[in-house]
Amino acid sequence: MGEEFNSLMEVLVWLTGAGGAILTSYVLERLAWFQSLESNKKHFVAIALSSLVGIGALAVLTFVPQEIISQISPYFMVVVTIVGYIFSSKAFHFFDKQE
Repeated sequence: MGEEFNSLMEVLVWLTGAGGAILTSYVLERLAWFQSLESNKKHFVAIALSSLVGIGALAVLTFVPQEIISQISPYFMVVVTIVGYIFSSKAFHFFDKQE
């Protein structure tokens, strides 16, 4: 991903653009049911789910009051930090095994 997020708002904005497609692709590629689909079906499922993620993020940005987003942002950042740590440790173990 290469992105560094400092708030839930930044993540939501990212998801409304290419971020939604990146996240969806990352998740789908790890699901066995998705891998079992024919190529053309994978294409349409990826487009549909990426669109839903982007539209969902836009809906949150549009309809959820800023105060609520501000209140849940610290909890969301805890999750982002934990996920970042897990990916970093996996990368460390992968490259450490290469040596």
